[in-house]
Amino acid sequence: MLSRHAHRHAHQVLRSIPGLRVTSTYRTPAHNARVGGVPASLHTRRRAVDLAGTFSQQHAAVLLARRLGAVEAINEGDHAHLAW
Repeated sequence: MLSRHAHRHAHQVLRSIPGLRVTSTYRTPAHNARVGGVPASLHTRRRAVDLAGTFSQQHAAVLLARRLGAVEAINEGDHAHLAW
């Protein structure tokens, strides 16, 4: 579950770009370590979401997230990592 703030923005991205799907939100520190996440990952603070889709959908998500004030918005190739 995301923080209310991050959830609101992630929901706006998902509504604006059809076809994206959520692949990761909150992670416990142990789960984050198992999947290779960085120790200070915003996933562990309920502030980050990963969205999968086509490369162009992910690119659009990154651009929109930046306009929405994201502190992290990265197209990782197989997903977009967004955090507020």
